[in-house]
Amino acid sequence: MLVLFAPGAPREAYFRELAEIGAWGRTLSDDEWVDLWARHDQYRVDPADRG
Repeated sequence: MLVLFAPGAPREAYFRELAEIGAWGRTLSDDEWVDLWARHDQYRVDPADRG
């Protein structure tokens, strides 16, 4: 997978938090995912909206 951010925004904290979640073997609830994404300016895309 290739992820490209243009212009480059600071995303290091997002990927560090994902790594920490994975390292601890945590499973996030839907609400926890939404909170994580909101903290890092990420948004879920509904597959029905992809057109």
